[in-house]
Amino acid sequence: MQNNLEKWLISILATFGGFVSFGILGAFVSNILNVWEIPLIGFCAAFATVSIAYLSAPKLPKHYASAIFILGAILAYYLLRHELYPETYEQKAYLQTWLPLLLTLVGGVMPVALIWFRGKRA
Repeated sequence: MQNNLEKWLISILATFGGFVSFGILGAFVSNILNVWEIPLIGFCAAFATVSIAYLSAPKLPKHYASAIFILGAILAYYLLRHELYPETYEQKAYLQTWLPLLLTLVGGVMPVALIWFRGKRA
């Protein structure tokens, strides 16, 4: 039987793995749909990361998923605060935008809201 530390380590690895794999999946989907990659990657990665954190936590899944969301929001702000529109947006090319950060935060808030208002796990 696994001890608690091993369960948490597996949960952390699963959460990070979900972040990476769904970020890559978001890039593939954005290429197929021919849309700007960064907002879709952020949305998919945030949604999956918070959801996997909730599903994989051995104890206090709501709190763990919320903590992962907060850490992810801080990281997203740090990485996306100076994001610019791509050159394909002719009227707005190279102007600063908050769209990638906003969509990333929405991707994380959605599962957090579902977890706290509809979740059945303790």
